[in-house]
Amino acid sequence: MEHQGKYTVTLEVNKYVFSLEITWTGSDGKTYSRIIQADIENGKALTKFTIDGKTVEYEEVSTAPEKPSEDNSDEDNPSTDDVPTPEDFARVSAGTFTMGGKTGMSTEESEASKAHSVTLTKDFFVCTHEVTQAEYKQYVPAYEIADGENYPVKSVNWFDAISYCNKRSSAEGLTPCYSLEDSTDPDSWKKTVGTLAKVVCNFNSNGYRLPTEAEWEYAARGGEDYTYSGSSDFREVASYSKITEVKQHKANAYGIYDMSGNVAEWCFDFYAPYTTDDVTNPVISEPVDKQHRMRKIIRGGYPDSTAHYLLAVKYRFPFGFPGESSFAKKSAYLGFRVVRTVK
Repeated sequence: MEHQGKYTVTLEVNKYVFSLEITWTGSDGKTYSRIIQADIENGKALTKFTIDGKTVEYEEVSTAPEKPSEDNSDEDNPSTDDVPTPEDFARVSAGTFTMGGKTGMSTEESEASKAHSVTLTKDFFVCTHEVTQAEYKQYVPAYEIADGENYPVKSVNWFDAISYCNKRSSAEGLTPCYSLEDSTDPDSWKKTVGTLAKVVCNFNSNGYRLPTEAEWEYAARGGEDYTYSGSSDFREVASYSKITEVKQHKANAYGIYDMSGNVAEWCFDFYAPYTTDDVTNPVISEPVDKQHRMRKIIRGGYPDSTAHYLLAVKYRFPFGFPGESSFAKKSAYLGFRVVRTVK
């Protein structure tokens, strides 16, 4: 029989014990009240209740509600809001942007660089300057400083760049991002083009790494709609006639310098034509075709960039000639900057 009445639920301090106070009017017109306490710890079957201080069998209920599962969402995706930004780095928040577009390149290059929507789902730290010659020498003592300690490192190939990243990560107690055959020690890697092409990046590590091409462009744009990184006037933001010390020109809105001009910068990705589809966290970690093979992406223009579109934030180019394995080669105009996943 259904009865009209007032039902009140109150939770006790112990989250697996609840008290239920039920007040109702019986068929005889009298008001009744009962307090039921139920223990559902560990999801055990409910066979006993305490009613008005007396323990009785409750036959109609055979199984307790399932014990609430622990919410591990914070463990699987811990908040990074309180992670401090390292010195000389800028924090770039996750977001969506339009990547690529026409820059004055050839028709073929323009087709490979069509505008498309990219979403990056993780915040990352970007060094506000290109790795300097002094910073590089700290972890690669054999490197000879050519221009000055505060000039960007140059004449380093892609392998040199990722080796530096792992060595610096290990020295600072961070987890290295790059591994080859389960080893994160670059000195143990077989330095052949075939093996180095199999280097794996763990983007969940908190160590130093090269930016993906999408991260690079997202950071270079700085949340602004300029042709170059921080301005539509390349003379404000770019060292385009010669290499200079880092941070000598205007920064973009994120406080990042020299993403247009000075030395060109290695990215992690192999070269591949863009898709026109919307993509999330894109990265080209393996060679795509025979023509481009081992060509890695470089960004940012370089000295003697008399064609100023080379300095544009959306301009992309694979280093080297079609068909060659160029990521193990060096250039006097080519360096890099480092990023870190916010962890």
